[in-house]
Amino acid sequence: MTQPNEFFEKAKEFMNNKQYEKALEYFDVCYRYDYVREKVLIEKISIFFELKDWKQAEICCLEYIKNPEDEYTKSDVQINLAKIYKLTNRIDDAIELFDSINKTFVKDMNVFNMERLEISYWKYNNYFMINQFPGDKKEIQKEFQIIKNIAPGEPRILFFLIKISNFLHDYDYAKKLFEQYGVLAEKDVLYKNAILFELKKWAESEISCLEYIKNPEDEYTKADMQINLTKIYKLTNRIDDTIELFDSINKNFVKDIDAFNKERLDSSYCKYNDYFMVHQFPRDKKELYKEFQIIKNIPPGEPKLLFFLARVSNFLHDYDYTKKLIEQYNVFAENDVFYKNAILNEYEIASGSVVLKSFPRGLWLLLSSKCNISCIMCHSNEMNFEMSENNMQKISTYFKYLEHIVWWGGEPTISPKFYKLLENALAYKNIKHTIITNGQYMPDNLADLIVKNNIEVVLSIDSVEKDKYEKIRKGASFEKLLKTIEILSPLKEKSLLKINYVVMNMNKDELDKVFDFARKHQILKINFLPACVNNAEVNNFKISDDDAKNMDIEFSRVSEMEIFNSCDIIKNDDMKIDCKNNVFCHAPWTYMTFSYKGTIFPDNLCNFFNGKEFILDETNLLDYWNSQYVQELRRFVLAKHACNYRCPQANVTEIT
Repeated sequence: MTQPNEFFEKAKEFMNNKQYEKALEYFDVCYRYDYVREKVLIEKISIFFELKDWKQAEICCLEYIKNPEDEYTKSDVQINLAKIYKLTNRIDDAIELFDSINKTFVKDMNVFNMERLEISYWKYNNYFMINQFPGDKKEIQKEFQIIKNIAPGEPRILFFLIKISNFLHDYDYAKKLFEQYGVLAEKDVLYKNAILFELKKWAESEISCLEYIKNPEDEYTKADMQINLTKIYKLTNRIDDTIELFDSINKNFVKDIDAFNKERLDSSYCKYNDYFMVHQFPRDKKELYKEFQIIKNIPPGEPKLLFFLARVSNFLHDYDYTKKLIEQYNVFAENDVFYKNAILNEYEIASGSVVLKSFPRGLWLLLSSKCNISCIMCHSNEMNFEMSENNMQKISTYFKYLEHIVWWGGEPTISPKFYKLLENALAYKNIKHTIITNGQYMPDNLADLIVKNNIEVVLSIDSVEKDKYEKIRKGASFEKLLKTIEILSPLKEKSLLKINYVVMNMNKDELDKVFDFARKHQILKINFLPACVNNAEVNNFKISDDDAKNMDIEFSRVSEMEIFNSCDIIKNDDMKIDCKNNVFCHAPWTYMTFSYKGTIFPDNLCNFFNGKEFILDETNLLDYWNSQYVQELRRFVLAKHACNYRCPQANVTEIT
């Protein structure tokens, strides 16, 4: 056998019989002859692909491209070389080579496009699994223009294209892709559900999950679908359903238990976190204790979850666990000013520190005592307090540390200072805002700002009967109140509309009507408050202890609403009020409250030492936080005393 063609044919025979070593031996003989060299290279590329010998395949590709036999075959070899780059994790080289190929000589444009799209998937897909892209967004925009019109041939590629389209906010194109190619995912339940989820088609995604869970093909996929369903429940504000479903999932079939646990912890955060901003937990404390036993040993993967675990642990007075938790995971918050301060604050609470390195996390902020009405139980209009520009500037230095501001008065909405400072505060996304208002002044620009920024609004309503309402709130119009409720309707679906109801002798008998009013207007949160009155007014306004107890009984029958009742809080009239066990109120460590009298104290319900307060002046606002007044108060509560009977933070149950 002396002719190159004969060697070539013999090599092909060995190759067809998968005798690759023999084939390569014969091809090497043929390679000595120029007129069959290019053919030999093509065959050797095929063999090395079969053997997954990417290095040798690459050498052959590069040699052929250098001296191609024809342009069509050159394009084929370039495509093969791009595949080698992809398989050896040189994705940038693969894309660069693909985009340099002369498409005029590509034999099968559909295959070429699919390969180009596949390489894009390899390069970019993982970024969108975690919704992060560290590079220049223009790079993604340029890439998307190249691949967006390539028909996806399988569900994962369709999902990839939809994710990029959404990332670039081209939502209409994402919908168009689904309408055109959604059929690709019909038989793949996981990708079908993922695509519906990406398009925020919650109802369809939920149906898809439920159908599969009802008749699962395997337990692992069932667990995946249950986890997807929990996410849908969470995103559609059905947090109780989320947690109930999570706790029913068989963990033996969960593929990624770390991701599962993090989602479980995040669901707990969504359900419970906001309660601790205002020191109120309207549910049974046993429920929270049970929840904490489920989540306490889940490693927090981010600062917000560490902060959440620490604050729940402190709320349950497990101070040793709080310190242990923060000491183990505090590194998570090192680069975040807000969470670093918040977690340090929880650590100082758990440690019983009196002089704090951390800053306050919440403000009850009153800028002016002026009001546009004159309520019979309120003395705000009798005062003449105006927050100075100097003190407003000092307050703004706290914004980066705050999680909650309650704007109150007076009537905050009529103060120009309110709009100025609110606008500054809204730049800090860590702050949740609550506005307490009588609802008599709600201009369109304020209503738009409230809805746009998800600001909670608490409406002061002391009667739902027009005549009695206008008698209590002199100068107010019941019709204006109803109009404000209508304007703020978008807040209802997010549970951001609430009622404050001051209970007095003249309105204590209409509680059923209050609940009916709240149901009618879809307001599911009500605070019942005592009238803050002087001794001469006690008989007119203050309800009896028996009345307060009867209210508790009535409230227990209303299960669909969140009710906070502070009407049975008794102020400290020289009585020693002791907290049981190792518990104490945390308000002096977390909050500052500004009153219409120009004073500062920890919380609106506090009555430390019978009304002893810190008097604000032009120079001392920033001194308050570690002043002798506050240090004395912190020592007082650390000694297991409370300034109010049944303090909602200290969980006092009896006076001793």
